[in-house]
Amino acid sequence: MGRLRKRVPIRIFALLAVACAGCGGGGASAIVQPPPPPAADFSITLSSTSLSLSQGATGPPVTVFVSAENGFTGAVQVTLAGLPTGVVSNPAGPFNIGSGANAAVVFGAATNAATGNFTITAQGTSGALSHSATLALAVQASSASLLPRTTYIRTDSIAAFDAPLGEPRHRRIAYDAANKHVFVANRAMNRVEVFSTADQTRVAQITVPAASSADLSVDGATLWVGTTTEQAFP
Repeated sequence: MGRLRKRVPIRIFALLAVACAGCGGGGASAIVQPPPPPAADFSITLSSTSLSLSQGATGPPVTVFVSAENGFTGAVQVTLAGLPTGVVSNPAGPFNIGSGANAAVVFGAATNAATGNFTITAQGTSGALSHSATLALAVQASSASLLPRTTYIRTDSIAAFDAPLGEPRHRRIAYDAANKHVFVANRAMNRVEVFSTADQTRVAQITVPAASSADLSVDGATLWVGTTTEQAFP
């Protein structure tokens, strides 16, 4: 036996010693730390990716959604960029949307709005976080001026905007026979439109936030506009 021990190479003993040292005999074992949780974040999406408008008209509401991720609870400020000349939004940016909430946006084009294809970007920011969604917008030339007009009626009304609960309800359209003027409440664009039946042109725009109805006094001297509270215009 003694003869056999002498023949074992010294390097074998060295390897065994290193292996035993790695076993951690009585030493403390290494603690594996779990990975940190993912950071809170949000995403922003639109109910539609495209919208078509005609000059002088409004489109259906486009809903902006803010979805919370990983426990995000902050508010997101949304800015609309890329609106072509003559196209406006209601609400106008920037506006805030809470975590997990949404907001409906109505786009409208003026009669002289730029025509063509455009890209609107809804940019949402909350602190250092920023995400966006895009909307393809097509603005088409209006052909209404080529048609003889014999009656006046809203064809672009949005029920959710024009028929709010709890407001005084009259008529969306009022006719002033003495001056041959038609008053049209345009809630989506925050104004009252005034048209002339004599030459079939729009003669004025009265800025009234959330105008939902229009009526005239008995003598036609006062215009009453229904909003959350009635407003009178001589």
